[in-house]
Amino acid sequence: MTNIIQFPDNMTLDRQDIVLFKTPINDKQPHMASEWAGKFGISGEVNDLGASYVVRNETGDMELFHASDSLWYADVQAQTREPEGPVDLPPEPEALEIAESFLREKDLFDDRCRVHSIHYLEMAEVESPDQEPETYPVAMRINYQYFLDGLPVFGPGAKMGVTIGEDRKIIDLFKFWREPVDDGSAG
Repeated sequence: MTNIIQFPDNMTLDRQDIVLFKTPINDKQPHMASEWAGKFGISGEVNDLGASYVVRNETGDMELFHASDSLWYADVQAQTREPEGPVDLPPEPEALEIAESFLREKDLFDDRCRVHSIHYLEMAEVESPDQEPETYPVAMRINYQYFLDGLPVFGPGAKMGVTIGEDRKIIDLFKFWREPVDDGSAG
């Protein structure tokens, strides 16, 4: 099968060739889910849910997707505990260090990712219908975007996020990615 790529005449390019990538479908095995769960301190039975393997216990959930290099982790205890008020979150530079350290510790750090944004998760309290809600931050998410050959990768399967909650603890992490393979270039 031959694909023809045509670029508009007025398009400015910063390179002679554009690297092409393909993303083969991976087939995860149950033991891989168990290994990943262990990295997060989660042990238990590996359940095959069709599209993913899930390992759960009283401390956390870890989901490893069959067809990609994607996973999701949640600290169940931290996510089910409602804060009593504003959470003492780290300043953004420290939060970036915490997230990167966690990703490195869990073998998830990827130098193809760059910080894209930081969002604050908020909680609102209201005591009566006439009162304005009091809103305060309870966690912050560092969002990462992937880059290949210096260009951003777009789509739902090309992102990573680390959520930091109370006591500077990682309460959630997702990595949605399918590892690309170099497939030549177009010039």
